[in-house]
Amino acid sequence: MVAMDSHTRGEPASDRSARIQNLLAAAHSLAASLESISSQLCHEVADALTSIGGPEPTVAALQTENRQLKDALEGRAVIERAKGMLMARHRCEEEDAFRMLVSRSRQERRKVREIAADLVATARSGTAAPAEAPSIVSPLRPA
Repeated sequence: MVAMDSHTRGEPASDRSARIQNLLAAAHSLAASLESISSQLCHEVADALTSIGGPEPTVAALQTENRQLKDALEGRAVIERAKGMLMARHRCEEEDAFRMLVSRSRQERRKVREIAADLVATARSGTAAPAEAPSIVSPLRPA
């Protein structure tokens, strides 16, 4: 995670928003790169095991792990987007935005990535502005 310096508290919202967008773009790029590398590695390992007569269950285990890693990366990207939205809306630090998501997660007994996905989907669908999103953003307050 990128730590925010104390001097960012007084910066204009447009600068903070631009920085958040840049960080989100970098996270997206990193996720895409990791997905590509993971896919290449899976193919290379499968080819190597096939050429030496390796056991098929090993390939299946690697494919399962690969899927799990992809899911984790996608979940992380959604959480980062939701944190960025909360930071912009509440003008808070990254840690505070994450605490809001965790708090809501505990209240609703749901995973943080599910709460984050709801927030992103609500904002993306345009059905409610993030400030008006029922039970997702408006009740969330920095700790």
